[in-house]
Amino acid sequence: MPDVMPLDERRRLITAARQQPAATEYVFLQGRYQSLPVVELPLTLPLFRAGNGRLAVLEADYVTEHDLPPDYFTSGEETPEVQQCLQDMLLDLAKNPDAAIYQELHDSALQTERLLLTDRGIVLDGNRRLASMRALYAADPGTYSAFNRVEAVLLPEDVTDTELELVEAAKQMAPDLKLAYSWVDRRLKLRHHRDELKIPVDQICKTYRLESEQALNREIEELALAEEYLADYLNEPRHYKAVDFAEDYFTGLREQLEQYGEADIRRVWKLVGFAMTREAGALAIEPGKQFPFAPSKPPYAPVPALELYGGENDLLPYTKKLGSGAVLRGNDYKILGQALNDPAKSHDIARQFVRLFSQILADFNDRPHPIAVINRLKQTNQMLGRLELDQFTEGQRSELYGQLAETAYQFRYLTQQEEQDTIRPVVVTGFSPLFNPIIRACIKTWQRLKTRLNASSKHNS
Repeated sequence: MPDVMPLDERRRLITAARQQPAATEYVFLQGRYQSLPVVELPLTLPLFRAGNGRLAVLEADYVTEHDLPPDYFTSGEETPEVQQCLQDMLLDLAKNPDAAIYQELHDSALQTERLLLTDRGIVLDGNRRLASMRALYAADPGTYSAFNRVEAVLLPEDVTDTELELVEAAKQMAPDLKLAYSWVDRRLKLRHHRDELKIPVDQICKTYRLESEQALNREIEELALAEEYLADYLNEPRHYKAVDFAEDYFTGLREQLEQYGEADIRRVWKLVGFAMTREAGALAIEPGKQFPFAPSKPPYAPVPALELYGGENDLLPYTKKLGSGAVLRGNDYKILGQALNDPAKSHDIARQFVRLFSQILADFNDRPHPIAVINRLKQTNQMLGRLELDQFTEGQRSELYGQLAETAYQFRYLTQQEEQDTIRPVVVTGFSPLFNPIIRACIKTWQRLKTRLNASSKHNS
């Protein structure tokens, strides 16, 4: 457990060092670059910052896992227990291959970038670097003797908490800088700045390189959507690690939900999105291609997909318009929402919607979806039942025979059974049992027409 230098001692050493700086360095502060003193301090003096934006997700998970008060880290920032916990978290981050901070210091045995400290000795920038230097020095004081003292840039004594937040954001969290924060960390900070610190929106946008207030609001809405997924769908509030991978899913879902004004419709597609997010890895769901994370292809597919889902799961009564986009009413969305709000069935729900969208797209590309086949067969049977054979020329009648023969062939191919005088119950592979009575009805109509044609042919002979 690390010793924590008392605040009075830290301030005494910082004040003395400030009076004889070794150099100066420019830092963006209070809307402009300012020249600040560079000093050398004992390795044991600085404290890790509990409000470090990069640690927001890790701290939230730790608090939840250990059933601690929400302010455990911020209220205990100067305690050995919290400092040790922060040391462990930061060292893990420093060893991340994408950052390579620990490896750089391990290989060079030199401090190549300065820390940024407040007048209390709290590290505003360089927390992972400090954690690495302490770990290396503790393991091998001889090799890493240069780390016994650290170089730091000192912020002014009168800098406010709000200004500290903006300095950190400007140095670390703007999107064009290296080692950007995770997408959740970034949004947690944005919301904290806007809603709790009440920093002016234009100042936040300038610091984070955001083009407008709308862009700021979008990012915070994406965070809210992810938190709803964690708390209400997974029942794991603030378990942000569970959505580390999911930035594209929540940015896409928020964007697609914008097109729906009615709450019940938004809720239905939000729940479908939640199920697909949960099963994204198992089903290889790509957010850039799959509705409701990306625009639907074809554009009309969402409503037919819901209708077909409702029919296949006995949530909606079967009608000949099922899958046409003309079936759903207000209460139907409530019924669908109740059925979809079942995380235990997320795999089945996600898989079914992936299939339905794929089939509707196939129909759009002239590879029919089963419901399209059924509807077209029904329409054909209705026309055949109203035929007046005397209106046909000999050539048209011959062509009709040919088409009917092709229909008979396709039927035998699908059912893999010989055509018989008496139609037995038929189950066609790939079709919902919902459709089998319609298939049988189509075949009966075809047989009646065949009989009529045969009779007409004999009469003409």
